[in-house]
Amino acid sequence: MAGELYVMKTKSMSMTAAGLALAGLMLAGCVPSLNPLYTDEDLVFEPKLVGVWAENAEAKERWTFEQAGEKAYRVIYEEDGERGEFEVRLLRLGDQLYLDFFPNDEAMKSMERNDLYKYHWLPAHTFARVYQVEPELSMAFMNPDWLAKRLKAEPDAIAHVMRGDDAVVLTASTKALQAFVRKHADEAFGEGKPSDAADSKLRRIK
Repeated sequence: MAGELYVMKTKSMSMTAAGLALAGLMLAGCVPSLNPLYTDEDLVFEPKLVGVWAENAEAKERWTFEQAGEKAYRVIYEEDGERGEFEVRLLRLGDQLYLDFFPNDEAMKSMERNDLYKYHWLPAHTFARVYQVEPELSMAFMNPDWLAKRLKAEPDAIAHVMRGDDAVVLTASTKALQAFVRKHADEAFGEGKPSDAADSKLRRIK
């Protein structure tokens, strides 16, 4: 169902409400994917995620999780006064939890840009592995450096396209993404803990 909704959005070219471009995600050190990591059957909801999270009360970077449906979150990410809004799903693959981030459809409506410019922004999913929720929220996004090296050594490991020499855009189906993540979870997201390349250890501040 989730995959079908995403395809319909893409086909209808609803780019005017996208939020983040692929280029922006790659510059931010994330791995963008054209398809989600979840199906409806994989979704779970953890009420303990709801709240405001940061390294400390004075931190300029913070994550606000709000419930947005039975098994969905609205997440506002703030850094140095700038913010981004995401539709987020929590899913379980085996005994591991992951977050699937997708830019909020309302996020670009307030941008002072014309429609032609907005049509060139392409929404994408990004994935984070959740190691724990309490006493700290510990999560790690997929490591783009590891993935680029892996695909150079094994180009057929997962469907993708390259932007430049080492920027990967995943084009695989949800089923293939899940199989890849299950197989390489520790390598892709850090061995047993968030990797140095994508590390978030956050405390509840509100």
